[in-house]
Amino acid sequence: MALKRGAALTRPGCRLTSDKLREIIDAGLALVEVVRRPKIRVIAVGNVSQPQRDSVRWEQVRSSNGVMIAAMLQKWGYEPPAVTHVADGESLLENLLDDSMRKADLVIISSGTLNGAHDALLTSAQGVGVKLIFRGIEHTPGSSISFGTKGSSALMVLPESSGGILVGMALHVRYVLDCLEGQLPAGPVWSPGVLASGIEFPSDMVRFVLMRLYVNEAGMTRLFPAPDNPDSDIDPLALRDVIAWIPSDEKPMPSGSILYWTDLIQ
Repeated sequence: MALKRGAALTRPGCRLTSDKLREIIDAGLALVEVVRRPKIRVIAVGNVSQPQRDSVRWEQVRSSNGVMIAAMLQKWGYEPPAVTHVADGESLLENLLDDSMRKADLVIISSGTLNGAHDALLTSAQGVGVKLIFRGIEHTPGSSISFGTKGSSALMVLPESSGGILVGMALHVRYVLDCLEGQLPAGPVWSPGVLASGIEFPSDMVRFVLMRLYVNEAGMTRLFPAPDNPDSDIDPLALRDVIAWIPSDEKPMPSGSILYWTDLIQ
């Protein structure tokens, strides 16, 4: 790229990719002001799910939520953080939270499966001085997301479900990381698409739905709802790669409706 004297090389909050670094070097700049990458900690809570290294009983499964969160962070260019596993109601959670909030810029927690586990986590967080900004926001029934701060550190409490974690990471965690890094504008980028088949929801709440995206030869972006199929051997999450925003005043939504979507992995 040809450089002109006085031209802007980049803007505040822009990530320094390899191309951006090359442009800076070509311009003869030896020093630039940057913001360090945030320090991130991940805590997975739950009795039913067990850490990868531990043996499991017949009623238990391997813990995948912490691994999923770490993998998404790595996809975004962060070093995969260590994942700490804690059982529901374990007394050391409050101490772990206090230590994590002091040492990290962002703490991400996957809440447990017991009834009231999400609220119990928030009680522990408040016990170590976290100020809750919002709590118990449901994108889909039973998938609560909460957010709080302590000093300059942020806490994001995600639901136990895999779909809830994907939505929480793509929408909320991405926004928090962008703010910590000075990335402007912060948060996901939304684009329009055409709904391929009609959908209907029983509630009037705003929803974020995982869908499959397809761009045809004419360049039209179409969004396909991927219904759960208990008889299929394929994980339904594997059939979905975007999040579509369903406004509360659009019910039902017929085929051909315009929806806004964002990538799950940006």
